[in-house]
Amino acid sequence: MIDVPPRLAVRLLVLRLPAEWRDFVLGDLEEEFRTRAAASPASARRWFWRQTIRCLAAPPRDRAFTVSSVDPPGDSFMRTLVADIRYAVRTSAPRAT
Repeated sequence: MIDVPPRLAVRLLVLRLPAEWRDFVLGDLEEEFRTRAAASPASARRWFWRQTIRCLAAPPRDRAFTVSSVDPPGDSFMRTLVADIRYAVRTSAPRAT
């Protein structure tokens, strides 16, 4: 079974990865593993273990790859007003020619 990634590493990834990312990540890792195994099975196994360890060492994320929906503090009117004042001062300042 040269083109099969290490079973323990795959099992650890299954336990670690969130369900919505599991198939995507494992599919990509297995595809890359097969490509590398064609050249050197031992090197491919080391590579797969390195990727597994990196994944296990990464801090867990509650919501992976999502943008925070929390607005920055402060009133949006005041932020806009301050930005407009800064722009007015910047454009009315004398420029060196």
